[in-house]
Amino acid sequence: MGIEKSGQLLARVNMVFTLLTGANNNPDLQKVKEEEAPKLTANTDAIYLNTKLFKRVETVFQQKDKLKLDAESLSLLDYYYQKFELAGAKLSEADKDKLKELNKEESSLSAKFKAQLLAAGKGLKNTTQQPELQLMTDRSKREKLFSDSWNRAEKGDANDTRKNIARIAQIRAAQAKLLGFKNYASWKLKNQMAKTPEAVEEFFSKVIPAATAKAKGEAADIQYVIDQQKGGFKVEPWDWDFYAEKVRKAKYDLNENEVKPYFELNKVLENGVFYAANQLYGISFKERKDLPIYQEDVRVFDVLDKGRKSIGFILLRLLQKR
Repeated sequence: MGIEKSGQLLARVNMVFTLLTGANNNPDLQKVKEEEAPKLTANTDAIYLNTKLFKRVETVFQQKDKLKLDAESLSLLDYYYQKFELAGAKLSEADKDKLKELNKEESSLSAKFKAQLLAAGKGLKNTTQQPELQLMTDRSKREKLFSDSWNRAEKGDANDTRKNIARIAQIRAAQAKLLGFKNYASWKLKNQMAKTPEAVEEFFSKVIPAATAKAKGEAADIQYVIDQQKGGFKVEPWDWDFYAEKVRKAKYDLNENEVKPYFELNKVLENGVFYAANQLYGISFKERKDLPIYQEDVRVFDVLDKGRKSIGFILLRLLQKR
């Protein structure tokens, strides 16, 4: 099959652009991303909703038992046939047009959602796990920081994502229904390892009780420290990081500041991540300082196989000191 070789240049450029906007975004790049998202979706639809192209794939698929394909080619054929099928290749032309419109709107809204989330999080490290929560002695300030993190995209301003999310959910339900699935999860899990929403729910049903019990145990330990200090309040999410350190100190005589030197970035990277990759897969890493980077704190490593042949590059952006 030649389809897997088509569009390689676009795929490579899009991959670089996606990685860049994910790691080093700015308003100009985000504007480009929002403008290009529906165009890229339309391009994908033009391929996977192309009736003539699908007929060629389907013809080969229906004859696969007679073609004496090797395992790799057979797997590739199955992959692309299912990809076309899940993209809507078997729909009527009218339903294909409906799906194209839904896909276009969904891609635009998804790009907008990411932009809103990025703008709403300015000044915040991530979601609710703000490093400062571990250090702040003023409980009211901890609560405010936690609340700002928790509700960062629900403030009724231009970065409020709720209306956008609601519309995306509606579109995804319509997409799934159009393709004959009872819900979006059933559609998207069809070609994944889990296969069905029921399988995912069964997995979580086994994990959740243990995770909940663990969290309750940790909460009890934190509450004990609060009570011992006559805090006079019940532990809340914004108290967790602050008192978890005190629990570690009380139970294990473990001070995080004493552990930090062992987790210095270069030690974790070279003696941890790279060492493990070498032991497991035989690959090694050689830093390259002769290649261009998109920001001064990015480091580039040549990834080498067992024969010291380059098989790719990895770009790492150093964590900012706090």
